[in-house]
Amino acid sequence: MMRLASMKKIAALVAGATLLSGAAVAETVRNDEFRLTFPNWCGGVQKQEQKVGTPSGDQLNVVTYKAAAENGAPCILSYSEFPGVITDPESTMDNGRDEFLRSLGIPAKIENQKDVKVNGQPGLSFRFSADQPRPIFGRTDLVVSGNRLYHLIFVGFSAEQRTEAESSEFFRSFFVEAPAAAAPRARAQAEATSAE
Repeated sequence: MMRLASMKKIAALVAGATLLSGAAVAETVRNDEFRLTFPNWCGGVQKQEQKVGTPSGDQLNVVTYKAAAENGAPCILSYSEFPGVITDPESTMDNGRDEFLRSLGIPAKIENQKDVKVNGQPGLSFRFSADQPRPIFGRTDLVVSGNRLYHLIFVGFSAEQRTEAESSEFFRSFFVEAPAAAAPRARAQAEATSAE
C-alpha cells in the first residue's frame, strides 16, 4: 500500500548505525492522543518529525520517539498521520507489519502474532527474530486510532531481553485515546490557549 522512509531509519537503529544512549531515568511521552513511558533502561528519548511522501502522492506526518539501551537495543514509538481516518485498520496494520519486516533488510521471521486492543482501538502484536548478521529478538505492536498508525518497537539481542522488555512498562504503559474522546479535549485546550 505505502512505503515509509521512516522504516529505513528504524532499520538503521536496529542495525546499530544510529544508536543512542542517555540518562537512566524513565521518561513519559504524551499528547492529547497517546502516552507511553520509556523505562530507564531504554536510555534518553529523542523526538524526530518529518513529512514523508507516499506512492499515492499524499504527504504523511511521521513522528518518531527513539531511545536505545546501553547494549544498543532500540526502543521506538513511531506514528504516521494519514490525510483522513483509516477505514481499513486490518489492511493498514498488515501493510505496516510487512513494510517494517522488509525494512530490516534481513530475513526476519514472525514467531507469533495476535490481535490486540488498546483502549478499544484495533491493534496487532507480533514477535519476530533473525539469526544473521546478528541474532535479534523483537516485538512490534501496531495500533490504528483515527488517522494514525502507531508502531511500538523493541529489538533485543536475546530472547531474554525481549521477555524483559515485554514485562516492562514499555509495552504495558502504551495508551491511545479513542478519537471521539480526543477531539473535544483538543478543541477545549486550543480554546483555552487562545483565550489567554
